[in-house]
Amino acid sequence: MFIFHIGFPKTGTTSLQTFLKNQNNIQYLGKFTDPKFKAKDKIAKIITYLLYSKDINKFYKTVKKYKLKLNKQKIYFYSEEDILNFYCKIPLDEKIKRLKYFLSFNQIKEYKILIGIRKPVDLIMSLITEEVSAFRYKKKINYESLIHDERIIKFIKFKKKIFKFFPKKNLVFFDYESIYLEKNYNKIKKLFKLTNVNLPTKNISKKIQFEDYKIFISKIHIKVHLKNLYYSKNFVKFFKNLIFTFKNFAIVLSNNEYKKLEKKYNNL
Repeated sequence: MFIFHIGFPKTGTTSLQTFLKNQNNIQYLGKFTDPKFKAKDKIAKIITYLLYSKDINKFYKTVKKYKLKLNKQKIYFYSEEDILNFYCKIPLDEKIKRLKYFLSFNQIKEYKILIGIRKPVDLIMSLITEEVSAFRYKKKINYESLIHDERIIKFIKFKKKIFKFFPKKNLVFFDYESIYLEKNYNKIKKLFKLTNVNLPTKNISKKIQFEDYKIFISKIHIKVHLKNLYYSKNFVKFFKNLIFTFKNFAIVLSNNEYKKLEKKYNNL
């Protein structure tokens, strides 16, 4: 069985990766965030081309070069939440098509596509506060810009499109609120054939309730901005991203605005 976890980001992906890579009955193939273990990632180059290469032929060549040899009796697990990331160079549809090609070429017939989901409005706000500069196409992040954002609407709707790419029996959705807030691990136990599951809760909510308002605090990521500057040498983009980040450091929504967003996103 090959279990491929593809996102969504901000649904407890890091906790899932941290826990599963230490389970003896699971062949953890990646991803590895620690540079010491990245050499163990047998399909890292394939994933890199899947996520970032605009040349589809390079992706095909890489898949053929690193053909997998799998034991049908084992459970293999690979996790890459950026496949379903909001901010990406390659469209979501295209990334899923590439994933299907990878599975088909390696003749992986016994597989599950694992997808983490959570309340849409909390997912979007978590994505924004994690990397606010990725939303710089907006002049300002507020209720009006969020309720009418076609990119966000299209992103939320994509969950339903997954069924066009994979049979229903091959899709497994796990609910963030159920697993991480209610500690209901039954679905994970069944999928991975585990008796004990205890997922670490690493991320602390960046949502603050103050009277009739919800305040979402964005991460600054100074080191990330400096790293991007080092590689791109683009000082204009660096300062624009930094200014936008500070301008939207605290995103304020009234409880009424939050409920309206919640209603709209839930009905998509």
